[in-house]
Amino acid sequence: SEFVAVGADGRIRHSTDGTNWQSYNQNTFADLNAVSFANGAWFAAGNQGTLFRSQDGHSWMVANTGLGAVSAGKVSWNGSIYLAGAGRYTSTDGWTWTSRQTPDAMTWTIADGNIFRGEFSGTSIGYSLESRDGISWSRVSSRSKLTGAVYGGGLFVATGAGGELLTSTDGDAWRIVDSPTRAWLKSVTWTGSMFVAVGLSSTVMTSSDGITWQRVTTSGLPTSTSLNSVIWTGTRLVIVAASNRIFTSTNATSWSAATNPTSITMEKLAWSGSTLVAVGASGGIISSADGVTWTRRTSNTASSLWGITWTGSQFVAVGNSGVIVTSPDGTTWTLRSVGATTNLFAVAANGNKIVAAGSNLSVFVSENGINWTAVDTGVGTYDFALSNQGQLYLFGSSGLVIKSTDALTWKILRRGAIRTPLPPVNFGNQRWTADTFFTYSIERPDLLWKQSRASNFQILAHHWTGSRFVAVGSAGGVETSLNGLDWSESFIPTNDQIAAVASTSNRVVIVGNSGTLASAANPAASLSGMAAWIHSRSLARGEEPTATGAYGANELLEYGMGVPFAQNGVSLYDLEPRLLSGGRLGIEFAVPITDRPDLRYVVEQSTTMAPDSWLTIASKNPGETWKGSATITSKLFAEYWQMVEVESTTQLPLSKCFHRLKIEHISH
Repeated sequence: SEFVAVGADGRIRHSTDGTNWQSYNQNTFADLNAVSFANGAWFAAGNQGTLFRSQDGHSWMVANTGLGAVSAGKVSWNGSIYLAGAGRYTSTDGWTWTSRQTPDAMTWTIADGNIFRGEFSGTSIGYSLESRDGISWSRVSSRSKLTGAVYGGGLFVATGAGGELLTSTDGDAWRIVDSPTRAWLKSVTWTGSMFVAVGLSSTVMTSSDGITWQRVTTSGLPTSTSLNSVIWTGTRLVIVAASNRIFTSTNATSWSAATNPTSITMEKLAWSGSTLVAVGASGGIISSADGVTWTRRTSNTASSLWGITWTGSQFVAVGNSGVIVTSPDGTTWTLRSVGATTNLFAVAANGNKIVAAGSNLSVFVSENGINWTAVDTGVGTYDFALSNQGQLYLFGSSGLVIKSTDALTWKILRRGAIRTPLPPVNFGNQRWTADTFFTYSIERPDLLWKQSRASNFQILAHHWTGSRFVAVGSAGGVETSLNGLDWSESFIPTNDQIAAVASTSNRVVIVGNSGTLASAANPAASLSGMAAWIHSRSLARGEEPTATGAYGANELLEYGMGVPFAQNGVSLYDLEPRLLSGGRLGIEFAVPITDRPDLRYVVEQSTTMAPDSWLTIASKNPGETWKGSATITSKLFAEYWQMVEVESTTQLPLSKCFHRLKIEHISH
């Protein structure tokens, strides 16, 4: 067992026990900021393409041929290829490197078996990528803002920041589609034969099936402008763009300019079947019968308008400060309000209800566009709304998608991360963790990150010791966790930043500024027994279930049996079990499509909740199908998840029937 630490001015230290260290200074003034062990060799990396390699931690040689001037960072090995520079360079031997033009400037990369994984984040953008060769990368999960959606040709298509493209056949399960652009795709429409998506940098893309997309070489459009919204009228495509511009086309390739009678840039379009309306800044509204000749209308508001829809009987537009304006014909407009000052960006109608949504969880519902009621969805800032076959959909920040039939009760279909970027990343105990000032965890890197806790210091590095996660950072901060969800915090007696942590089977070592070195024993983990229970009735946090007590119908509790469930590396964050719709007896929950080989699921039923009253009605072993006396159905739910519905066949009053999902940790 060996430790290697690196630092300023080419300093390298080596230890076999974490306590006694030997110094090795390289012939460089470059600061070394990363050390890694890959394929039997040590790599010490620094600024300006500095990279040293050693087989024993003592003797070091320059290994930066072809690296250029970037920081190599941590070197990863997937069994056949080395990867360095956050995905910018690959090597077959770890000595000579080849530059790769990756489509994304990734924040970090790591090797997960034979797969490289990386993370990209920016303003309104964030997604995870994977590659087997370090050259070709594909998105496996995302949390980019969604600002456009349409249904056509039997397919939903949603677009957003960073060239985001999502598709769904049923509106519930969404899939990432390869995109030929990283430009923000602000809007999408369906012509009857093809999808057309538009966005920043005068980007226009088309697809006949919503899966394979081509960037179109256009004529008549400015070389680089924001195309804000696109719509199909039945005879032509119409775009409203930055600098108060309007364009029309019959084929998405050749575009002609139309005259905007105002100096206002329009943001969104709506079509009633006979009238086209565009809305924009400072209460701007214009209308047209053909998309070519436009007339300015009086909106009776100076608030910027960001969204508009045709309900079947009237246009409804929404904007800043809770402003609503309505019109039966696109000509005469009446000022309304939701009764709140929140900014509204999205609006849609399903024939019975109109929904307006915007920032800070704001969702409002109306039957007539005049009287509005606030609805609590519990999540999100929304940028676009869509209606299809009676269903209402809201799309928004971090890739969020929710849906509702009545505009009152909403179901989360897709959820993105809470915050990016997430610089330090580590894997252990069936979970990935990452941190900056907040701790995040995830059971699979191709799913989505969840916030675990807020830290009292900035986290600079994470590590899995074999028994627990250790996170270190500013002001001597150290925190540990067995599961990546529950953390204990401590500080070593220094104000130095702790920049790195490593371990052997019996020792944990941390290093920091000013030559700080510290070590501690690495205790073994104790994992056994029950993972968790989840009830379909609510209990107060920490309360044990009993045969008596008031239980709500929608709230849920998760609590440990014997040992805290999280110690077994099982996260219930995403399961979100709930009662079945329509007052049916049973429980519904989401589980990963890919089985964990160490988990068994059991659904039990009781009329009294007495300890000996629970009856198994459904169960699933790893690699097997669900079995039991209940009616069991499952279907694809979002990316990498399936929704399982277990309906009881027992005829009992709802108030006398309790269900629980039991997740057992199976020892091998």
